[in-house]
Amino acid sequence: MRSDPDVIMPGEARDAEVISLVFTAAMTGHQVWTSLHANSAIAIFDRLRDQGVDDFKLTDPELITGLLAQRLIKKLCPHCSLTLSQYTKSNKLKEQAKLIIGKHVESVRFVNVNGCQKCNAGYTGRTVVAEIIIPDQQFLYLAINGKRAEAIDYWHNTLHGLSMREHAWLKVINGEIDINDANQKISNLGDISDGRKNILYQLL
Repeated sequence: MRSDPDVIMPGEARDAEVISLVFTAAMTGHQVWTSLHANSAIAIFDRLRDQGVDDFKLTDPELITGLLAQRLIKKLCPHCSLTLSQYTKSNKLKEQAKLIIGKHVESVRFVNVNGCQKCNAGYTGRTVVAEIIIPDQQFLYLAINGKRAEAIDYWHNTLHGLSMREHAWLKVINGEIDINDANQKISNLGDISDGRKNILYQLL
């Protein structure tokens, strides 16, 4: 820190010692980026608490300036992916999948396991599905004081956040990823409420 770096990136925060150094650097006014394993952006707090980080640090928006969680999902080949009608000729679509797709039957796509000359068995690389929280004081207060559900509602409705599940749903509806891959890699997209879907429709 004596060299006064603009950004410090210590890599993965594997243990309490590294995490302590991360917060020490942040408390001196440096911008610090690090990573750790967590199931979601808000679950990062659980990992930090497990490693002994004090609550007063976790509720300081000057220290906790951003939380991000991401996963990679195979991206459908745009040249040979199947339409819904093509897919259902040889595959049965689950009732739950029909509810998830809703009125977007024309835009959704499914993997073509036979592939084509331009892809690898129906896929062309991977795409990021992520969720980002830019917290404020109220969000941090709710998240750290046992009000997880209220914190998530506040993130969605006041901070206008999208969960990984919702980001995956948007990519399914846009024909970028297969609904079956999304359900397996992220979680059940059918759990997205109609109210949230109405908000997501505006992003399409």
